[in-house]
Amino acid sequence: MENGREPGGARTSSGSLGEALGSFSAWVDSNFLEIFFSLQGIRPGLPALDWHEWNFQQNLGSYPRGNLRTNSHSNTMPFTLQIGEKAPDFNVPATDGNEYSLADFESSRILVVFFTCNHCPYVIGSDEVTRSTVERFAEQGVAFIGINSNNEITHPSDDFAHMVQRMETYDFPWIYARDQSQEVVRDYGGLKTPHFFVFDSERKLVYTGRGVDNPRDSSRIKINDLENALEDTLADRPLKTPLTNPIGCSVKWKNQDPHWVPPGAGKLV
Repeated sequence: MENGREPGGARTSSGSLGEALGSFSAWVDSNFLEIFFSLQGIRPGLPALDWHEWNFQQNLGSYPRGNLRTNSHSNTMPFTLQIGEKAPDFNVPATDGNEYSLADFESSRILVVFFTCNHCPYVIGSDEVTRSTVERFAEQGVAFIGINSNNEITHPSDDFAHMVQRMETYDFPWIYARDQSQEVVRDYGGLKTPHFFVFDSERKLVYTGRGVDNPRDSSRIKINDLENALEDTLADRPLKTPLTNPIGCSVKWKNQDPHWVPPGAGKLV
């Protein structure tokens, strides 16, 4: 560490440096056995001790759940919820004045949770396609909830007031909720806006990734992976493509550069 910079280039004051070192020491103390066993090869799945991972913990309040997952497929990303995992619960306020949790969707055969926002051109470019998908599958018991987890300091237009305004203007046929704490996007491992997660009747993940192959320009869409996943799930067929890479803007995390991504994040396939 030189000239007041942490690894990765973030500048700190002398006061905050002392606090950071104290918190870092406490983290090492509380995780000593796991670190020791990992170094001995007893628990090789333990994530490496890394400044950015520790910094993420300090900024968002807890170690990223996704980084503690084990994954037998080297070409998929452990940060994001894995196929077959259960949907993490949430409690989020929505633009309609209600709060929603998983229990509010118990009567739905399939639940689609997708991370979205107000400003991203990939969201704006594909919202009407998503509208068509929601309307097409609504009578078949498919529920949709869009969740905006973006840091409003990075993008002021992503705040709750603008969410309400956007729903009043466009009247989208899904619930639009706010994840102010970013706990929900961490639990699910959301990467982009938009990023879709499809859960079956047991609320196990059957699909995650992009909605379509060209969300920014709907005139050039050739593949609708979300609709394909819903058709397969409703027909009780194994999904031909359970994983795709989400296409869009990165999630805007608190206390981070706008283009920063969490430790372990990367392509799903």
